[in-house]
Amino acid sequence: KGKSLSTTLTLLLGLLLILSILTSGSALWGINNINNSSKSFYTTNTKAIMYINNLSSGSTYNYLGGKLLLSTTNAQERNKIIDQITLNIDSNQKMLDGYASLLTYPEDIAAFNENSSSIIEIDKLVQEIYTYTNEGNMAKAKSLVEEMDSKFEVSSAYLSTLIGQNNSFTEIIINRNLDTASTIIRSLLALTVLTTVLSILISIYLNRRISKPLKPILALSDRLSNYDLSTDINLKTQDEFGLIATSLNNAQHILRDLLKNSLTNIAQVNKYSENLAISLSDTTVQFDIINDST
Repeated sequence: KGKSLSTTLTLLLGLLLILSILTSGSALWGINNINNSSKSFYTTNTKAIMYINNLSSGSTYNYLGGKLLLSTTNAQERNKIIDQITLNIDSNQKMLDGYASLLTYPEDIAAFNENSSSIIEIDKLVQEIYTYTNEGNMAKAKSLVEEMDSKFEVSSAYLSTLIGQNNSFTEIIINRNLDTASTIIRSLLALTVLTTVLSILISIYLNRRISKPLKPILALSDRLSNYDLSTDINLKTQDEFGLIATSLNNAQHILRDLLKNSLTNIAQVNKYSENLAISLSDTTVQFDIINDST
């Protein structure tokens, strides 16, 4: 009340537009969030698997290569083995650094630093075995095998643990994305229900706001068509319908005054006509008297 109908319509349509924007924005935000999370997960997970696989294959080759150095006497084969071991040592260090860059929690970093040292120690033991075998000190080289076996068991167990952690991380990310998707769906459903309810309420409101003031205006139109100017429209709204009602009432008053003035003028004309008729009658009698006398 007190606002024009156009202002009310603008406000209501603006409210629906805001709700539509919120619904679309929530959907886009959720999709973008899931998309970014999936990309980050895919990149991190792919790198982690690559680092673990390369570490596993590199450390396993170095471990087995260290044992082959004890059993082979072919210099060419030994050089080939140590060349590959040297490449693996450099690759293992890169893989360790790469995997460490993926870790964010301090406890994970500490556990990684503690257990990854076994891989580095295997590489050092293999190099020592190669040095002793080249020097012909087989007894010293063989004494390192037990320690190398122990370190290999530790590194293999840890790499298996990393694979399990990576699988757990994958499950966590998937569940997180599912939770995000569920939250988005619930939010969209809530906004959709809210928009639907508001649309229904707005429709009911507009129907009452428009149809209620139209009834007396239509009634006035019917009365005017039957030449009935006796009743004014009683609308107290201050919107466009109130202005129309005021204008129609003013027009009805003007018509009423015109008709009243017309009736007054007609009555005066009739009176003048009667007086003129009497005058003419008197004149005619006088003429008759004059004619009779002559």
